[in-house]
Amino acid sequence: MKSDIGPSWSEVLPDVKLWAIKMVELAQSKLVGSIRANLRAYRHNGIEYLALEMIGQHAGSMSITIAAGAVSPNYSLDDLECSCFDVADMTEALTMVSLFLRDANADVSVGSF
Repeated sequence: MKSDIGPSWSEVLPDVKLWAIKMVELAQSKLVGSIRANLRAYRHNGIEYLALEMIGQHAGSMSITIAAGAVSPNYSLDDLECSCFDVADMTEALTMVSLFLRDANADVSVGSF
């Protein structure tokens, strides 16, 4: 199942919205001060990933990895500190991370570490 995301609209799945809300709460509990985030995509063993590394201005760090290409998405809402979230495609992954970063008011850079 995927969110309906087109060139000028997006109808995001309820679980995607809930994931973003819960991840903001987790980030606020782990990161102190404004959040700096680095976002990058990579491939490993034929799977595409979206990696997000975050650092709090005064303390704390947090990482999120999302694997794209899952037949059955797993947002791991019961274990937000899991090592990898599984979603349908890279559009879904980027949408999830975008919602999260927007709501966390993070300063984002895109590219290599």
